[in-house]
Amino acid sequence: RDSALDSGFDPFASLVPLTVLEDASVYYASRDDVLRQLGDEVESLDSTAEAELFAMGLPHALAACDDDAKLPAALSEAVARVHGSGGAAALGEMLANVKQKTKDLDSLAMSIDALLEVEEGADAQLHQQHGERWACVRSSALTADARRELAQTREEIAQAEAANEALSTHHADHEDCLSLLDLDAGALAGRVPQAEEGSRLADLECVGDIRTLLASLSSCSETRTAAIAEARALAERDDITAQLVYRGEAAGGSNEPIFERALSRYEKFRERVSQAAQLQEELLVALKTSNETFADARDSDPSVPAREAFFAKIDRALRAHTELESQLLQGLEYCGAADERLQALQQTVVSLAGARAVERDQLLQSLQQEEPPPPFTPSVPPSVPPSVPPPAFEAPPVPAVPLAVTVPEHAPPLYQPPPVLGVSPGKSSIHPAGEPSPRKTVQWPDKAHQPQSQPPYGPPP
Repeated sequence: RDSALDSGFDPFASLVPLTVLEDASVYYASRDDVLRQLGDEVESLDSTAEAELFAMGLPHALAACDDDAKLPAALSEAVARVHGSGGAAALGEMLANVKQKTKDLDSLAMSIDALLEVEEGADAQLHQQHGERWACVRSSALTADARRELAQTREEIAQAEAANEALSTHHADHEDCLSLLDLDAGALAGRVPQAEEGSRLADLECVGDIRTLLASLSSCSETRTAAIAEARALAERDDITAQLVYRGEAAGGSNEPIFERALSRYEKFRERVSQAAQLQEELLVALKTSNETFADARDSDPSVPAREAFFAKIDRALRAHTELESQLLQGLEYCGAADERLQALQQTVVSLAGARAVERDQLLQSLQQEEPPPPFTPSVPPSVPPSVPPPAFEAPPVPAVPLAVTVPEHAPPLYQPPPVLGVSPGKSSIHPAGEPSPRKTVQWPDKAHQPQSQPPYGPPP
């Protein structure tokens, strides 16, 4: 530091007063306005030249009169790129692939929906069967997020299917021109319509004039662009703060002369742009004259419109291929992302269903343990009272045999009924007194019809 001070270094020499900086900002604003005006003028000239050339069909119209009848360089490069990627056939395969992947997404979404239906149906059935005892969260509450995500994805799939149909229609509309892209550039050049021998447009004087004028117009545009670049480079190095500090108002002088001298350095660029604008106007007038002669000669050659139509057809095919390829690539990208989301959603639903199945089994076992055992009912014959135990031995059934009992004619009765009121003793209530009972036979068809005094089973007495 001491050595710097000894050498006369002034650390305050680079300090600029605030008023000087404000004056400098005024100049920089004026300078930037000049640069913007120059840029706008150059842009306007370029747009005018492009519009005029487009109206005349230049320079593309010259491609129809090439003597070797080759494809234009831009078309040839684009055809080579498309043919290298498989051409129109690859585009059709890509379209079929997108449509199949979309169908697969829809099938996967339907399978997930079926899983959710099974899970929610099983849970609803158990809730209905057990009522309030089924203390378990409903599956519909747990699957709500999955339902929303699935519904959103199915809406996207529906939109993708509609887009596929639109792409199929667009592909069918351009199928004729897209078939050209199955050929390479050499094969397409061989199909370019040829001019008749001796009537080539490339040999006409007007064609040479047009080519020369187009080259001059391109040089004029380059001159304008170079002038703007030089002006902007000068502005980056422009610094007038030192002049304002020592000769401006801060030093007792005036800022206006400083501003004028600094801005005058950009006048040469304005003049160059103006000269280029004048030259462009003259070139466009000359081009219109030569192009009219060229158009008359071109109209007289029937092969020229055929070549232009052929080149236009290839251009339409390339544009359609680029558009379809871009949209189909987006479709494949969407199908891949949607498949990943649905696969993850399916795994989530499967895991949820498995966990819910285990939970339901545990809850069913818990409910079964809480239920009391059924009441005990003894197994006894209906004819025996429940208080009497069943016999230890049960005899086999006796076949129903009619019983015949022969009662002697004068044998005393085995049973003498008690006297009946209104009947004398010794007289029967059925037969008159003193009359012997006739010989009769009593038959029982079945032991079930025997008197109640007999036992329910066993031999007769």
